[in-house]
Amino acid sequence: MPIYLKHLTKVFYSNGTALKAVDDVNLQIEAGELVTLLGPSGCGKTTILRMIAGFETPTEGQVFIGKRDVTDIVANKRNIGYVFQNYALFPHMTVFDNIAYGLKVRKLPAYEIKRRVTEALQMVSLEGVENRFPNQLSGGEQQRVALARVLVIKPQVLLMDEPLSNLDAKLRIYMRAEIRQLQKKLGITCIYVTHDQKEALAMADRIAVLNEGKVEQVATPFELYVNPASLFVADFIGQANILKGKASSIKGELMDVLFHGVTFTVQIDAQRRFKFNVGDEVALVVRPESIKLGNVDNRSLKGKVVSAVFLGDEIEYAVEITSGDLIRVTEPYRKDAHLYSEGETVGLYLDPLDIKALPV
Repeated sequence: MPIYLKHLTKVFYSNGTALKAVDDVNLQIEAGELVTLLGPSGCGKTTILRMIAGFETPTEGQVFIGKRDVTDIVANKRNIGYVFQNYALFPHMTVFDNIAYGLKVRKLPAYEIKRRVTEALQMVSLEGVENRFPNQLSGGEQQRVALARVLVIKPQVLLMDEPLSNLDAKLRIYMRAEIRQLQKKLGITCIYVTHDQKEALAMADRIAVLNEGKVEQVATPFELYVNPASLFVADFIGQANILKGKASSIKGELMDVLFHGVTFTVQIDAQRRFKFNVGDEVALVVRPESIKLGNVDNRSLKGKVVSAVFLGDEIEYAVEITSGDLIRVTEPYRKDAHLYSEGETVGLYLDPLDIKALPV
């Protein structure tokens, strides 16, 4: 079931002061799509989720599920499943009763409740634990029970608010793959809130990046990473080196940017080239894995290795260049690779095709 958010706005008032938590958000989520709302704490992502669920009333705007305007419809009439950050399981109930709770409220017959709870347990691979209590389960098992409790009511839409934040790193990676696989299998429309970039990149069909209540960009994970629409997105998605130079010439879709004695000729998108003028300050965005280290020559930036950290599959360098900027460089580890030491002078080579030019 598709979801449409139209001019969604939420203002909170505290001691006479207005705080706009969500600011004119327009977003369309297709049926069966998993869209992640990604952003720092306080950017409005959970407030958007709560307005979709019916837990918060928009100050302005509308929420549509399919063709139905649900803006003023109470939460329990929207046929939405909501997985909370803390799971919200009833500690005094068994796994079976936790999952069956929503069906009992709907007054389904006992045989139907048993059939659907059994089916839900199979979906989340928890057969055989229906008589246990939540405190007898691991964090990952509790998370699955919370998911099963939502899926058993067969919602049109699945909303998930940082459901993996209480799990350890290894279990988070496992569970995000499980959730994604199950969501695809069921074909259910899902909106997933997280502040974890890797989680969003790994799970989403599309990501909506939020900043101070506004949507900065909506795109596929790949598009966001390689083609950020703003400095905020570039800096928030993955690691990024941001070098500020000056546009020295512009010819069509090519722009020369002078950065501390080195000129980089970079491509600019047709839709963005009119934002630049000769003499403008330009931000050059370069990912750490796009920079190669070697000997210094007239094609390279010159720098000194400040730190070298071995991470198993890669080595992460911090290099201070002559401008004073600190550049992050990651190189894959190989047995025959040259390892640079702290204090060593190096040349940094940037491929113009890997450089993204953005307005400052």
